[in-house]
Amino acid sequence: MTTREIIALSAGNLWRQKLRASLTIAGVIIAIGSFVAMLSFGIGMQKRISEEFENLGLFTTMQVFPAREGEEGDSLTRPLLNDEGVERLSTLPGVRLAYPMSSFDVEVTYGDTSFNSEVLPLPSSAFSMKYFTSELTGETYPDDSSHHAVVTHDLLDILGMEEPEELLGDTLVLQTRPADLDSAIARVIVGFGNPIQRIGELYLDSLQTPGYVRDLARREMQLGLQRFVNGYFNARPTLTDTIIVSGVTESAQRGHLLLAPILVSPAISDRLDRGSIEDDPVALLQALRGGTFFSEEQEARDGEYSRATLNLDPAYDPVAIKDSVEAVGYRALSYVEEFNEMRKFFLIFDSGLGIIGLIALIVASLGIVNTMIMSILERTEEIGVLKSLGADDSDIHRLFLVESGIIGVIGAAFGIVLGWVVTRIASLVAQQIMRQNDMPVLDIFHIPWWLILFSIAFGLLVSLLAGLYPAARAARVDPVKALRGE
Repeated sequence: MTTREIIALSAGNLWRQKLRASLTIAGVIIAIGSFVAMLSFGIGMQKRISEEFENLGLFTTMQVFPAREGEEGDSLTRPLLNDEGVERLSTLPGVRLAYPMSSFDVEVTYGDTSFNSEVLPLPSSAFSMKYFTSELTGETYPDDSSHHAVVTHDLLDILGMEEPEELLGDTLVLQTRPADLDSAIARVIVGFGNPIQRIGELYLDSLQTPGYVRDLARREMQLGLQRFVNGYFNARPTLTDTIIVSGVTESAQRGHLLLAPILVSPAISDRLDRGSIEDDPVALLQALRGGTFFSEEQEARDGEYSRATLNLDPAYDPVAIKDSVEAVGYRALSYVEEFNEMRKFFLIFDSGLGIIGLIALIVASLGIVNTMIMSILERTEEIGVLKSLGADDSDIHRLFLVESGIIGVIGAAFGIVLGWVVTRIASLVAQQIMRQNDMPVLDIFHIPWWLILFSIAFGLLVSLLAGLYPAARAARVDPVKALRGE
């Protein structure tokens, strides 16, 4: 028997048993549909994350943090993530750009509105990274001494603006009142008063009494400390600068980066941010009590950044760059490694979804086995006639395999359509929920061509496997007994 004749006979038999064949095919359709729908969810989520990493340039971005206390010795021996440390990082092989990421608080005035916010100084070269320019409206500032700034959508929300164009070209007044040692010391000196007058207030005869001297010293130290703390926190200088908004960018948190509402040039930061002197009263008192406020250790901490960002050359292995950074003594976070961990998670996630779909397909294959066996029982005489006309065992075997294969192909094809319809409905519902919650609207399902081809091949393979036993049983039918009706 030719292949064409076998296909014609198989199709004709399935057409004669329309109800039974339809129910069997329906089981395959549901199984393949669920298989495609579930896998398309995992594939779609992985695709969205991969696109986000690519669009933001995170594959060529690395975060660097200071060594934890105790990891590399004390503050005097461990490498500091200060200007010198950032410069050293920029010279490592594969690093195109290194810059600190350290924000500070400011008071912002826009028209008649004043509010507190954060400012993040960035060199103009940092805007070569996609992270800072994705969905940018307007322009970045041209150089590191510019009085232009880029703000995020968080600032628009504070000001109650809907469109970025409403703020472009407007001016913002930034004001800080940094803690200052000069004002604290000046308050102590002024509070001490006229030295001659103060000496005249002393009981000179009592200076030989230890108790009087001790009480006098304690009183003067308490007064001096009060004046120091009062001057430190309440007599701060006011620093002011005016900037022009030249661009508006996104403000969503990405990876371990969180943009401050206002991005300015280093020149603005140098004017408004006066370093890392303790600005917390509790921390200040602890430093004074422990004797570390003016210590070498405290001086070593001044000017150290909490983190730095590296822009990497795509031609270099990010793992090798991370090893170089850690060899210097810092901690490093590579987004490539994070993405690889996510891929492992999605591999396990997709495997779990695939197993669920496979179980449904195995259940459907039992229906194929049942249909084929019932077909053998009903067509025993037909098998005997075919063998008497010259068909051998292999022809009968192929005939039933083709029938089960046709069931698998038809079921897989319509199952893919069913899976696509289900994902479209689920996507529309999910997108509506995203809109209601003011979330970015994304399509969380994706059906690539390879999944379509794989589903058809997988459905065909399972159907052929299900048809092996019925086909082998049909091939063993004795034509003489079949013609006798036994």
